[in-house]
Amino acid sequence: MNSKDIAKLLVHSENLTEIPRTGYVLEGVVGAEKVSSHCFGVVFLSMLIADEIEDADTEKALRIAIIHDLPESQIGDLTPSASKYIDKNSAELKASQSVLSHSPYYHELFQEYQKSETIESKIVHDADKLQMLARASRYKRQGKGDMSRFSDVEFYFQISFQILNHFKLLDGTG
Repeated sequence: MNSKDIAKLLVHSENLTEIPRTGYVLEGVVGAEKVSSHCFGVVFLSMLIADEIEDADTEKALRIAIIHDLPESQIGDLTPSASKYIDKNSAELKASQSVLSHSPYYHELFQEYQKSETIESKIVHDADKLQMLARASRYKRQGKGDMSRFSDVEFYFQISFQILNHFKLLDGTG
C-alpha cells in the first residue's frame, strides 16, 4: 500500500467515529455508542482473550479485530434484524471489497472474520459479543432502554462465558 491508500483507509476509519451502533438507537438510546468505540472494546478484548488461548495468534486476532467493522464506514451498522430485508454478509463483503480494495491482505482477513472458521476469527466474534453485552449492561443500568434483545448470544470459547459472568458480578447485573 502507498500513502494515498493508507489515507483512504484513515478516512474510512474516521467515518466510524460518527456512526452510531444501530441496535442501541433502535432501543431508544440517546447518544448511542459509536462504531469506533465499539471497535476499541473489541480490539482490547480480542487481545486479552487471544493471550489466554493456546495456539492463538494474538497479532492476527488484533488485525482482524481492527478491521472487522471497517466496511460499516460505507453501509452503516447493520443489525441482525436487517437480514430480513438484505443479505447482511453480502453487503458487508461488497463494502469490504471497496474499502479494502488496495489491500488484498486486509480483505482476506475480513473474509476470514466473516467465515469464522479460524481460532483468531472466533476470538474476535466472541470479543464482539462480549463488548456488545457489556455496553448493553451499562445502558440497562443507566435506564437507557430495554436491552433484553442483546442477551441471546453464543460463544466459541469457555473463557468468554467466564468473562461475561465475572463482568455481570462486577457490574452489579449478575
